[in-house]
Amino acid sequence: MARVDKELEQYRNLLTTPDTYEEGFGWTTIVGILFCGAIMMPGAIYLGLMTGGGMGSAATWVTVILFSEVTRRAMKTMSKGNLIVLLHAAGMMMAGSAMIPGGPFGDLVYRAFLVTSDAARDMGMRD
Repeated sequence: MARVDKELEQYRNLLTTPDTYEEGFGWTTIVGILFCGAIMMPGAIYLGLMTGGGMGSAATWVTVILFSEVTRRAMKTMSKGNLIVLLHAAGMMMAGSAMIPGGPFGDLVYRAFLVTSDAARDMGMRD
């Protein structure tokens, strides 16, 4: 006879299997993607140019937590589907910035930064 592990059963019953499908893509997700593109991407570009580091997954989680709190303050709720889609959309945007730092315009920003930098002035590359 099989022995039932009490702790294992408790762990298995933490999450229930969903029986309905919820749409996760909506206006909240679109606004979150625009926020990530307008606020987080320039921040990631600046951080990459100044320190050489990246934001990693911090920007993704900041976006999700911020939107979760804003909707909570507005007396509305975000479904799990909305949160998951927002998490993955913001994650893909930031992952793209890690592969191509600064996105498609990163090279132009880097060149403008280099031309106006103190290092270029000290090397005699500009007046």
